[in-house]
Amino acid sequence: MKITEYLLGYVVCCAGTDKIRALNYMNRRGIEYYDANEKDGALTFKIRRKDARKNPDLLKLCAKTYEKGLIHTLKKRITRPGLFIGLLLFAAVLFVSGLFIWDVTLTTGGCEDAARIIGVLEENGLRRGALKSDIDKKKLENIVMLSCPDVSYVSVNVTGNTASVRTDERVIKERADVDGPCDLVAKEDGYIIRYETYKGQAVCEAGKPVKQGDLLISGFVETKHHGYVKVHSSGKVYAVVKRSYLVKANAEYKEKYYNGNEYETVRVSVFSNEFTVKNGNHTDNCDVFESKKQVSVGGYVDLPIFINTTLFREYDYVTVERTDEQIKAELKRLSDEQFKTVTEGCEVRSSSETVYQKDGVYYLYCDVWCVADIAKESPIRPNITENKK
Repeated sequence: MKITEYLLGYVVCCAGTDKIRALNYMNRRGIEYYDANEKDGALTFKIRRKDARKNPDLLKLCAKTYEKGLIHTLKKRITRPGLFIGLLLFAAVLFVSGLFIWDVTLTTGGCEDAARIIGVLEENGLRRGALKSDIDKKKLENIVMLSCPDVSYVSVNVTGNTASVRTDERVIKERADVDGPCDLVAKEDGYIIRYETYKGQAVCEAGKPVKQGDLLISGFVETKHHGYVKVHSSGKVYAVVKRSYLVKANAEYKEKYYNGNEYETVRVSVFSNEFTVKNGNHTDNCDVFESKKQVSVGGYVDLPIFINTTLFREYDYVTVERTDEQIKAELKRLSDEQFKTVTEGCEVRSSSETVYQKDGVYYLYCDVWCVADIAKESPIRPNITENKK
């Protein structure tokens, strides 16, 4: 069956003894008929629905007529026209709502300024209620990159009625401590075991102790003509250094627990207009849990309606006394964190720990000996040899 034939509708006519008169009638009136078939003395043919409505005399010449098509099917199936019209209007609303953006989500990859990114997107047309056909994703991505210096990557995608924006933070490398010629000095006390000079004149020696701020590699380099030039010193000076830290753990501590009181606030957002449905009065001692849900029809069609729920869970504190094992475990946990921090990038040689108690507080003091690069850049110092000359 042809789709256009079904949509426009048609009538099947079956003419018996008056089939000649029926054919002559259609020829005189210019009525188009098709799919004619004669069997057992009866002629069966089809005419368009509108031709059948304009020529009732033709239908009288036919023994039987059958109406077919979309309109006939709807008339036969639908017993409540009002309900059908309501369904059509609802379908139209769903179709129209699918043309718009009803939610914009931003996922940052670091410490980007989310408020600034959202502001740039809204200024350039990406907001709730915007037509999806007006969204130029590439243009928005370029504008965000130019307007937000802390963003290194941005992606804009539209799925259904939701626009999803994802960004990554731009990590700006720290500049050198000193621009231009400089020395390398010791950033902490240590005992030098080896050094590597890439540029500059080494003045340190392996097997010698140095104090913080002592010159290690000079930016003055002697030329073959007994002169001096200033360079940006670079190199590594490895020394055994001693680093210490102190951690403490109280014998008693405050533990938070939820007392069972919960307060809920529900807000409904329709076409960017928000209405408070339920307002839960809460205290200051509450943890906040927020959720957002978009209303959909059967999980297939998203509506521009959002239900924002904020749950406040009330909590109190109770004093808990630690056991000896818990105190040891807490000191070890804190010590491991500090140990990892002070030895980052270093080669650990040895360490020693001391645990003591004072005024109900337990302390752990630790000395760590490790090998580290102690050289750091510093403004170049005057060359004493050059000054004497």
